[in-house]
Amino acid sequence: MPGPLSFNAVSYRLSWSSHPTANYYKQEYLPAGETSEHYQSMLLLDAIAQGANVEAVVSA
Repeated sequence: MPGPLSFNAVSYRLSWSSHPTANYYKQEYLPAGETSEHYQSMLLLDAIAQGANVEAVVSA
């Protein structure tokens, strides 16, 4: 999801994304003006596209 995402009336932009396996995505979203080194609020999104089980995702 490229964003922006809205949560509690705050807009979050995609700041980092990883694709550790074929079906698994990890993304971090931050409000404008914040960085991954200096932030007060962050949304994390983990998504499984298909066919993965919890054990496979945890070991990724």
